[in-house]
Amino acid sequence: MATLTREQVLEIVKTAHQERKRPNLAETDLVGAFLRKADLRGAVLQRANLRGADLRQANLRGALLDQADLRGADLQQVVLSDTTMQQVLLHFANLRKADLARTKLAGAIYNEGTVWPEDFDPAAAGAILEAAEEDE
Repeated sequence: MATLTREQVLEIVKTAHQERKRPNLAETDLVGAFLRKADLRGAVLQRANLRGADLRQANLRGALLDQADLRGADLQQVVLSDTTMQQVLLHFANLRKADLARTKLAGAIYNEGTVWPEDFDPAAAGAILEAAEEDE
């Protein structure tokens, strides 16, 4: 899994958008990346590790995030409309005020620590609540 800096990510995205292509960031290591307000429209982030990343107010409209690791990521006010997020890990992710219109969450796994936008029903969107482990 390739590790990229913010500057490298933004350069890949800028070049792809100029060439009218989808930015390919599949399987990249972006743990803890600072991508606040980044324009990641249409980015391919399948199987990317975005654990703990700061994506506040980023534009991910139409992105492919299938099987991405978003545990603990800050996704406040992020645009995720028309995004595919199937089988992503959302434990402790903050999605407060995120735009999830037409987002596909089939098989996305979240826990009690995940913060969703008000009036959003993750189960109806296909997300699965991970059962809390019981103390024995």
